[in-house]
Amino acid sequence: MKSPEFTIRKPVASDVEFIIKTWAREMRRAYTRKFPDRLFYNEFQKIILSLTSKAQARVICLSDDANYIVGFVVGEHFAAAKTLVVHFAYIRPPMRRLGLGAEACASLGYQPGDEIVATFWHPYLDRFERKDLIHNPFVLMGIKQ
Repeated sequence: MKSPEFTIRKPVASDVEFIIKTWAREMRRAYTRKFPDRLFYNEFQKIILSLTSKAQARVICLSDDANYIVGFVVGEHFAAAKTLVVHFAYIRPPMRRLGLGAEACASLGYQPGDEIVATFWHPYLDRFERKDLIHNPFVLMGIKQ
């Protein structure tokens, strides 16, 4: 689905804070373990910064306002393995189910038939019944700091 209302682009410096804060906030909601926010946010920010420095990202924004971010995807496509590793994807709730995440994944190199590996799982992903979507956090162990 190509929509003239939205543009998918590479992130610019001003997008980084939104990506980090949104990613950390959404993962904090998903991981309700009993440890202090201070510890969670400090450590998780290090993980996010490490991943965003190595992976690719795509930002989805309004076509008429490139500063209004609708969502983003951070991941890596491995063509030889026919695998898209998605570290995190976020779409603002009113814009979900429009195919924007799929478009952003395609802009990273995803092809139909490729496997999608999610390194982080969010309860929202439980809504998708896709045979090509698996959770494998162990992929992160192969990413060198």
